[in-house]
Amino acid sequence: MGVETRCTFRRTRLRDRRCRAVTLRLSNAEYDTVRRAAESCQLAVGAYAARAAVAQSQGSRAGRADDLRALHTELSQAWTAISRVGTNVNQLAKVANSTGEVDHARLGPTLVFVRSALARVEEACLQITGRLP
Repeated sequence: MGVETRCTFRRTRLRDRRCRAVTLRLSNAEYDTVRRAAESCQLAVGAYAARAAVAQSQGSRAGRADDLRALHTELSQAWTAISRVGTNVNQLAKVANSTGEVDHARLGPTLVFVRSALARVEEACLQITGRLP
């Protein structure tokens, strides 16, 4: 007597079953782009295309979560960089307070780094602002 194995994975079904079909023609390059995006979301190409079309028609962007994740990463990296600058500024302030002299050799590069990090944060914030409803 053989043992029957069944797949325990069960796809979640939509409450409102999709009953309309839409034909879509894509170039090979377009299809590859959509296929990769669908794979990254662990969806079939058709399911991804349907979600993207509905999301676009409702005014949101397909892949918005990926965009926001990338922006979050950028902001996190910028935050870390700016936090590290605090240590440099404290060291410069300690030397300036104890000796009365400012170490211009270290101050210049530190300020350049601060400006760069702040520009990255500002750019990321502007990108997020453009994506908010």
